[in-house]
Amino acid sequence: MVNRVLIILVSSITFIVLYSCNNRVNLYDHTAAIVELGNDFYYLGDAGESQILLNLKPGAKSKVGKTVIPPEVILYNHDDNFIIAQTLEKVNGKEIVKYWIVEKAKKNEAAAIPLDSVSFYKNTDSLGIKIKLKPRQ
Repeated sequence: MVNRVLIILVSSITFIVLYSCNNRVNLYDHTAAIVELGNDFYYLGDAGESQILLNLKPGAKSKVGKTVIPPEVILYNHDDNFIIAQTLEKVNGKEIVKYWIVEKAKKNEAAAIPLDSVSFYKNTDSLGIKIKLKPRQ
């Protein structure tokens, strides 16, 4: 009886090990959610942590980023000169919407400053920004 239980146990373990090796599940790879925005900026769409970063080590094998627009980016767009974005932040149960404009040529200066919607649209007009916000990918 003990031999039979031992044989069943060993067979079961062997089956599980072999089955799991042949049917590997791919682990989540956040690098698949990266969109290059030009001038070393990139969008990282990583679930609830979607953000826009500046790559501090351009040309390196992997990215090391400094957050320029914090999570959670829900809308964004870019052209050769600018990145625009809308973020959603939850504070004390309230949803706060912020808008952002990043001038790519000034990437070595201070991080973007959050704007309200009125300031954002006034600034896009005064800067001649023609792109519109689009849903994140």
